Amino acid sequence: MNRHKMLLVLIVIGIAVGTVGMGLAAAQQQDSYVKQFTLKAFRFGFEPARLVVNQGDIVVITIESVDAIHGFYIEDYEVRQDFITPGSPETVSFVADRMGMFRIHCSTICGSLHPFMMAQLEVQPNLRFIGSFFVISGLSVSFIAYVWMRKED
Repeated sequence: MNRHKMLLVLIVIGIAVGTVGMGLAAAQQQDSYVKQFTLKAFRFGFEPARLVVNQGDIVVITIESVDAIHGFYIEDYEVRQDFITPGSPETVSFVADRMGMFRIHCSTICGSLHPFMMAQLEVQPNLRFIGSFFVISGLSVSFIAYVWMRKED
């Protein structure tokens, strides 16, 4: 394969990588950086039982107690709100800066099955960041290959 064909292949690869990156970034573009949830606490669970956000999102959770005094605690994030009473919702907020699955549990003893009152927070990778990386990488490879090809002419 001669030098020009190789450079042309590099340009095409760069454009392809950039296109993949734009697709990844567009997949989450409609999502907001602020995720808001209303979490209902009841004996002995939370609804919804699973909250999904992207790494880097600002998470705002309003906790409403349905039937008794409850609490809210995400231990790995040190986010806590105790003594949430029925009719008096409480709001917590934080930045989801770590990926993974995190347990949410009631932090105020609310009955015999209190230890089993749990939900989970899932923090997924941020595709916006990954997509941007691919776009920049693809454009860089294409630009370098183009400049190198023009220099040889």
